[in-house]
Amino acid sequence: MLDAVRVMQESAACAAALSLPHWVYAYTWVRPRAFASFSGVDLDRQSPAVAAKQLCTLAVGLKIVQALFFLRWWLVVVYGAESEADGDVLNAFRVAASKPLLQMALAAVLVFVGNSLNFAVYDSLGMVGVYYGDRFGANVPWVTGWPFNFMPHPQYVGASCNVLGATVALYPTEGERGHQAAAYMVGMAIYWVMLYVATTVWEDQARGYPIKSETPAANGNGATAADQVVK
Repeated sequence: MLDAVRVMQESAACAAALSLPHWVYAYTWVRPRAFASFSGVDLDRQSPAVAAKQLCTLAVGLKIVQALFFLRWWLVVVYGAESEADGDVLNAFRVAASKPLLQMALAAVLVFVGNSLNFAVYDSLGMVGVYYGDRFGANVPWVTGWPFNFMPHPQYVGASCNVLGATVALYPTEGERGHQAAAYMVGMAIYWVMLYVATTVWEDQARGYPIKSETPAANGNGATAADQVVK
């Protein structure tokens, strides 16, 4: 069984990786021109869509980093605690695939709901709307249709559903050791969901945060897509 120090080290590394996108989004909201400059985009000469595309590319990369760190953490901490087989990748996924049908069905439903919301948000706002185009100076219209007319921050809800779906799919169910592994799994899932909750609170508090003179002018209607959703 893993010692407490190893569990803390692996969990801290995973927690840091999971938080990375949220720090990037917060920084970009406050300093859009600084992010654009860092990305090699001159907003005085290039379209805001170019900066939004750069943020989109970075976001995809950070999602991959999140997934890799989470899977490593699950493999070492959760699966290792459940089976004492630290590092056995193939056997770990064999165990995950052998979970009860009801458990996997619930996981599939959560992931389906989460991705449906994410796709609906992207379809409504487009790449520029989702990835802070308004903060970079694009004229992004306010969206009132689905899914924004059904719930606030639907992409956060969708992302949280995906997290819960992964948690259910990989949730340990066997043996006494599984109880400790389950505690680790639940703890990390709560932390991950709370990152989205925290970013939602930040987004609500920062709504209308002035774009300073160093940045391009925002659209004139005072309502932006980024007010509605953050990745």
